[in-house]
Amino acid sequence: MFLGLPHRTTRNYKALLRQVGSEIFNPEHRLEPYYVSAFAHYRMEYFFRNQTLDTTLKPARYHLLMAYRLLTRKDRPPPRMNSHDMERYCKSIMESLWDDERCRVTFEAAADHIRAVAAGNMHRDNIRTAFTQNLNTRLSASQHFRSFWGAWRTIAGYEAIHVIRKGQACCTVGLLNRFILGLFTATN
Repeated sequence: MFLGLPHRTTRNYKALLRQVGSEIFNPEHRLEPYYVSAFAHYRMEYFFRNQTLDTTLKPARYHLLMAYRLLTRKDRPPPRMNSHDMERYCKSIMESLWDDERCRVTFEAAADHIRAVAAGNMHRDNIRTAFTQNLNTRLSASQHFRSFWGAWRTIAGYEAIHVIRKGQACCTVGLLNRFILGLFTATN
C-alpha cells in the first residue's frame, strides 16, 4: 500500500521475505502505516465478502489498496516510513477508513480505475509491473493547476520560450533578462 509495488506480492514470495527487516517491518519505521495497511485490507476483504466489491477484482487486491491510498491522499506522495510526517499522512487515510460510506465510495472508485486500466483482463498474469505503472500514472496525474498564479507562471514560461525560439526577443542579455522578468511580474 505504501511502497507502491503491489505487483511484488504475487508469485514472488521469496523476494518479499528478503525485504522483511529492511523495507518492511523495519524497527525504525512508524507503526501507523502498518495499522492503516492492515485495517484497509480488513475493510477491503469485508467489501469482498459482502459483495460490495466484485470478486473478479481479487487478483488486483493489492493494487486496490494502493489505489485507495492514492485516491485518499492525492496531494503528495507518502513521506519516509520513519518520518514524523507519516503519522499525519496516515491520519487522513485512517479517518476515511473509519467512515463507512466514504470508505465504500473510495474503494468503488479505486475499483473503477483498476477496471479501466485492466481493460477487462483481470487475469493475474496481466496484473504485473506495467499494470502498476499504468494505474499509478492514471491516479497520480494532476489534471489541473493548484492556483491561478501557478497557471500564470506556466503559460508565461511557454510564451517566453516561444518568443525566444522565433527570434522575436531582443539580442542583448540584459534586455532578454528584462523581457523574461516582465512576463513573470504579475504576482499575488
